[in-house]
Amino acid sequence: MKSQYRIAICVIVSVFLFYTAAADTIHLTNGRSMEGIVCEETPDRVVLDLGVGRATIPRNKIKAIEKFDNDANEKLTDEWRRKHYLNEKYVPRDLREMVADYRKLMERRNSAIRVRNDLAGSDAEKKALDRELELTRSKLVETSGKLKQISAEKDQEKYNNLVVQMNTLAADMNIIRAKAVEIGERNEKARAALSDYLSALSEFRHLFEESAAPTSDKNTEERKYLLDRIAELLVGLESEISSVSMDTVLIGGSTVVTAMINDRIAGRFILDTGATAVTISEEFANRLKLDLKGLSMQEVVLADGSTAEATAVRLSSVQLGDARVENVYAVVLPAKPGKLVDGLLGMSFLSNFVLSFDGGSGKLVLKQFKPK
Repeated sequence: MKSQYRIAICVIVSVFLFYTAAADTIHLTNGRSMEGIVCEETPDRVVLDLGVGRATIPRNKIKAIEKFDNDANEKLTDEWRRKHYLNEKYVPRDLREMVADYRKLMERRNSAIRVRNDLAGSDAEKKALDRELELTRSKLVETSGKLKQISAEKDQEKYNNLVVQMNTLAADMNIIRAKAVEIGERNEKARAALSDYLSALSEFRHLFEESAAPTSDKNTEERKYLLDRIAELLVGLESEISSVSMDTVLIGGSTVVTAMINDRIAGRFILDTGATAVTISEEFANRLKLDLKGLSMQEVVLADGSTAEATAVRLSSVQLGDARVENVYAVVLPAKPGKLVDGLLGMSFLSNFVLSFDGGSGKLVLKQFKPK
């Protein structure tokens, strides 16, 4: 039993507690002291209230006890209440559910921060895979060209070696594509977690406003202090969310937005969350003065299920209002996806935001979590 007391004291007194208000002080035989409110005394022990917990101290470890009056203890209790206002001990009963929801919200925020960091790492990994895929595809095209210049009958060994190289490169490309698909699936789950946090933040705002409604029988000083502090915290959380609203138009049944590309040319793009990348037409690429010579080609699946050869490019920037993303992966297609539009706004841009539509205005809303 003595060893247990000794361990408890070592842990507790390793944290020095200083309060503005006067507090009961227990002076220990080891020269240290503890402050709080003495709430229980027996011949063999003293229990000290620390505000958010209690410490039990054996009498033989105590040198002296210095006590203050009830007024001082009430001031100290009030100081604890203000310092630990989210602790259940000091939360008014009718606000405990709201405070519990706030704690859950903060857990989601911490999860969203981890997810956001994971997404940044995944984006870097995806870009590296894109570069590796382009390099492997170039090698495959080069090897294929060499193979066409060799006769299988005249130089069978060299021919066979090139065939093996081509098969290896093709297999490597499949592996790279599989990794890219895995990253995409992982990112989808991550983006869902971000969306959940933004929704939870909006829901908590409504819950808080309902809980903060003044009532004559509940409008105590403690209640007001807690609500004021949570209001401040909530404003801080909401300041971490950037929001951009964009006008949209319907063209041929598709939702179309105007985006600025490479800080040079504005174009009309169909909003397409099913497209993995931004696509632009060759005509629009020419207006951007993109040099497509020597760039790798890749096969892409179009909205109607057909396939087409496209040129992979990197756009220096894509911007919708104040929503901006740099170094965006895109592909250039020979034709436009429809009349009066220049391409598709796919997930290589949209995945950086949480999307929603404002039912009242019909505007596209792009939200981005930027923790401080």
